[in-house]
Amino acid sequence: MSRDERNEDKGGGQSAAHTPGQSDDPSTKGRHAKGREIAAIFSDAFNLLGALAAPRVLPQVLAGTTGRPVHAEFLAVLDRYIECFGDEIMAPKPRADAGEARPGKGLMRRLRAMLAGWQPCHPAPEEIVRTAREILAAHGMPGTDEEWDRWDGGRDEESADPHLRETPEERRRKRARVLRPEPITLEQWADLGEPGELVASRLVAEETTTPEHDTLVRWLVETLRAWAAPRGAWVFGPGHKLGLAPDLGRKPDISLYLPDAPPRGHGALSTSPPALVVEVLSPHGPDRLRAQHDKSEEYQRFGVRRYWMVYPEMEMIDHFLLGSDGSYVTEEVTSAGKVPGPGFEGLELDLDALWATAG
Repeated sequence: MSRDERNEDKGGGQSAAHTPGQSDDPSTKGRHAKGREIAAIFSDAFNLLGALAAPRVLPQVLAGTTGRPVHAEFLAVLDRYIECFGDEIMAPKPRADAGEARPGKGLMRRLRAMLAGWQPCHPAPEEIVRTAREILAAHGMPGTDEEWDRWDGGRDEESADPHLRETPEERRRKRARVLRPEPITLEQWADLGEPGELVASRLVAEETTTPEHDTLVRWLVETLRAWAAPRGAWVFGPGHKLGLAPDLGRKPDISLYLPDAPPRGHGALSTSPPALVVEVLSPHGPDRLRAQHDKSEEYQRFGVRRYWMVYPEMEMIDHFLLGSDGSYVTEEVTSAGKVPGPGFEGLELDLDALWATAG
């Protein structure tokens, strides 16, 4: 893939620039530490909510807490969340025509009061399950009772015989809607002019997007390209394909390559890891949580240094950085105002303007 081909196709820049580095400014380090703390509080609370909402997950959580003060831990998780966020700060804003108050107010404290009088065991009381599901729905993670009842937290049973175990990609293919039953190669997928991603050598359906999702992606692509063009970096939109493995190909919402590590591949396929991948999440209930987990694992195995997950319903971006152990750690959490793009010197994200584009 030549530079001219890439620039003509996706609007990459021409001039070279140094690789942006992490700032050593103490205030920046403090901001990153605070971001990690906030992300941990948020993650702990929603892991707990998921366990309470999904009957198949709660036994897994309780089985892994033998000998630990589970009741006190559950209460502490909610106390930290309420102290940090309150009851409505992270809930999505209602539509302009909704005519209703912002959802979610009071639910977290109500759940905390219920947990105070309950000794954790399986199954959880119906009122606790229902309230946990209400909170998740208010925070942009809706799901029917049937979806929550069958959700297993993304864990899959493994055969005792290692020769019979399915690969993660094979399990993901079973969960996806297969568009073509016959196997195809990464190269064949790259040349296809039809929708779909490659999972375990099968063409599977892509996630359905919404107009709001597409609007946010366009805004982010334009902002990143404005930063990238004078620096000789490349920014690709949703049509660009990443070959993550010989039998695995994804089409992230946004991929960014820096001048010192240009994309390798041919045509619309890149087989080298970008410096950044951005995914704007659409609300799909429990299934979205599984897809989010799958892609995070795939991108970190591929070596994508930075991964941003955009939550439109919560007006929040989770910025992940690939750690020395090959796993993502939260670098920063942003939600409002004009903020620097972590790791990309000179990049500014006007988040108020971003959320405003989606109405």
